[in-house]
Amino acid sequence: MGLAHTVLIEYAIYRVHTLANGAHGYLMACLINGLSMKYRRSLSFALPTLFCGVLTLFVLLDRLPIIVPVGYGALSLFAVLIYGIDKWAAKNDMWRISEAKLHILSLLGGWLGALLAQQMFKHKRSKPSFMKVYWVTVLVNLILLGLIVFEASVPRLAASSFFAA
Repeated sequence: MGLAHTVLIEYAIYRVHTLANGAHGYLMACLINGLSMKYRRSLSFALPTLFCGVLTLFVLLDRLPIIVPVGYGALSLFAVLIYGIDKWAAKNDMWRISEAKLHILSLLGGWLGALLAQQMFKHKRSKPSFMKVYWVTVLVNLILLGLIVFEASVPRLAASSFFAA
C-alpha cells in the first residue's frame, strides 16, 4: 500500500470521526434541550443516512464484512414491521409487543428501522421513558460496532497480552 493510499484512508477515517462527533453533538442537543419535533424528525432521517454512509465506508476500507450492513438492513426492516404491528395492535386494543422486545431488537441492530418506524407510525416517540432506553440501546450497539471495526475488544487484548508474557 502506497503512502498516498495510506494518507487517503487516514483522512477518510478522520472525516468519519469528525462527522460522527458532529452528529453525536446534534443528537445530544435534541435529547437534552428538547428541540421541536421538526428537528427530531430531520434527525431521524439524517442519522440513518450518516450511519449507512459510515458503514459503506468501513466496508470499502475492509474494516467490516459486507454481512454487517446486510444484517443491519434486515434487522431494520424487521423492526419497521414489528413497530407497525405494535401500532396496529395499539389502535385495535389487541395484544401488544412488549417494550423489552422492542429494545432488544434495537440493541441487536434494528435501531435504524425502529427510529424510522417511530416517525412513520408516530409510535413510542412521545414516551420519554421508552425513548431514554431506546437511545441507550443505540449507544450500546454503536459502541459494540466500534469495537468490532477498530478491533479493540477487551478479551482479544487480554489474551494477546497473556500469551506475550
